[in-house]
Amino acid sequence: MSVASLTGAAAYLCEGQSIRIGLPELSEYDRIIQLRNSPQLLRWSFDTAPVDSGAIWVQMRFGIGRPYAVLLAIRDKDLNHLLGMVGWYNWDQNASTAWLGQLVLDPLAMRPIIARRQRNGISIGLDAGCTLRDYLFLRLNLQTIFTYHLAGNTASERITLAAGFDIYDRMHVARSDGSRVDITLTRIDRSKWESLGMHAISIGSGP
Repeated sequence: MSVASLTGAAAYLCEGQSIRIGLPELSEYDRIIQLRNSPQLLRWSFDTAPVDSGAIWVQMRFGIGRPYAVLLAIRDKDLNHLLGMVGWYNWDQNASTAWLGQLVLDPLAMRPIIARRQRNGISIGLDAGCTLRDYLFLRLNLQTIFTYHLAGNTASERITLAAGFDIYDRMHVARSDGSRVDITLTRIDRSKWESLGMHAISIGSGP
């Protein structure tokens, strides 16, 4: 994928069973900023301080950092409303690696689709995680995807392991507020992903 291929607007990048993932639309910026600075996310982040909302707005509007770091919207596939956010960062084209960013879902937006999610037999979080995983291997031609979660974040650990990631290290690190936490580092390489079979229904009309 070329650097230029992630600089424009897109309908969606990839599609799973119940969700689509794509670049945020202008009407979604405010809610994504709220999610990015939500206690739900900051509780499990290295950086415990909220990010300046203006900086996030500019990053999304003008694609700053793309394609090496990308913030994406998760949308309901049928209703097309915003469900949450996910993304990647530290894309290294030479090493063919990248890191998955934190996945945050909006509990209020999730309510109307809980019954359908249960019928499909897969959580929205796992659907989004596996779908973006497939996109990164297919379109960015990665060899390895990394991610991490803080100790105690059982939801993140459950999704990560279910998506095929393997634990490769544990560390005790300092956060921005000086507190120290245990983190679990996980990764999935291309051969492991190929053995699982692709989850995403389509790699979409976007870049």
